[in-house]
Amino acid sequence: MAVELGISLDTVKSHFKELFRKVHVRSRTQLLVVVFSELLRLTCYPKACLPPLCARFSAGQCPLRVDHNPVPGYPPPDPANNT
Repeated sequence: MAVELGISLDTVKSHFKELFRKVHVRSRTQLLVVVFSELLRLTCYPKACLPPLCARFSAGQCPLRVDHNPVPGYPPPDPANNT
């Protein structure tokens, strides 16, 4: 990745470390799960702001359709909301 972007490996590692911190994950695998979950939330949930990924979504036949939070514990709880 660093070679393709023309940057150093340390820069790539630094950016990943910052992403992990901001998204509250500890690995690239966890980061991918969070990113994919967010994509599903933005495309598959009721009142989604992006068009669905699957043409069968509106018929209720899309295998990506979710009616709940697909990743337990994500998004992280809001510390300001102690309900």
